Amino acid sequence: MFIKLIDNTRGMVVLNADDANLMQLPKDRTEKCITFSITTASRFRAEEIKYNQLSTDFMVNSMKFRLSLPGEYNLSNAMSCI
Repeated sequence: MFIKLIDNTRGMVVLNADDANLMQLPKDRTEKCITFSITTASRFRAEEIKYNQLSTDFMVNSMKFRLSLPGEYNLSNAMSCI
């Protein structure tokens, strides 16, 4: 399914590098893909993560962010936007 998405997309495709299945896609098909993650190596990886009661603080490529939502799931969604 994702190979069809990649093949039928003119622009860039954003992949979550924390998803082991997506990272098994053939390299020649993912050349135009950009990756983000929380726990694994990627182009945009959340670092120095601090989960607070009502927010999440983290850094991406030396830029500080504060997400006004707590939790890993919300952080993953925010990373896909960044």
